[in-house]
Amino acid sequence: MHNRRYGKWPAAGAAPAGNGVGSTGNSRQNSSKGFTFSWPAYMDREQLSHAMKRGHVFRGKFRVNAANRGQAFCTLEGLPNDVTIRGDVNQNRAVEGDEVAVLPFKLRDWFVVYKEREKLAEQGLLPDGKADPLALAEELAAMAIAANDDVGVAAAQAPWTVAGSVEAALKVIEDALRARPDMRVTGKVVAVLEPSPRREAIVGVLLTPAAAMAATAAPPPVGSSSSSNAAVLTPPAAAAAAALVSR
Repeated sequence: MHNRRYGKWPAAGAAPAGNGVGSTGNSRQNSSKGFTFSWPAYMDREQLSHAMKRGHVFRGKFRVNAANRGQAFCTLEGLPNDVTIRGDVNQNRAVEGDEVAVLPFKLRDWFVVYKEREKLAEQGLLPDGKADPLALAEELAAMAIAANDDVGVAAAQAPWTVAGSVEAALKVIEDALRARPDMRVTGKVVAVLEPSPRREAIVGVLLTPAAAMAATAAPPPVGSSSSSNAAVLTPPAAAAAAALVSR
């Protein structure tokens, strides 16, 4: 089957071709407007394998909010809430039922449910200081910036990437969510691992130039989801790992 948005896919369960792991993405151009839209490329197999083994990227089933196509979710085992994937660019050609590889965004780009935050504040349950994972991350990142330590900055902003394994990484994310129950992990699809059977029934989805430009606009401010294209983070020094993971 072939369609303009999703490309060519084999039968469900087989390795996707064209827009699967290692895809360089598709582009569409509106000549009258002089605007070219390109889907983000998927990770290649080697990079994806390394990222998944170290707990930088996670496997989950892609589910779309029936009432809002721009919002989708992935459930990761052990986490109290789903990972939220917002917008066409972050969803990156995934469809309902796909098994996808999800890259969580750094802590400061997670979504805040302000009604829950206000309720926690009224009850005096919001953590402060180093008990707040977001505040701790910003403090450690500021220290790393002052020391010109780019690796330390990356580790502070996404501490699960220094945990060393999938299980340990998920535990770091779980602890952050339990410390800040008003926050939700946000992320993006970096590969489709197994295409959904639903793809056999897809004819196409219209993405207008206006929608494409909106999808590639600047990311929203801190406290909401982000369309950041941050690369997979490399593990920092052991000292930084210990400081962040063993809190």
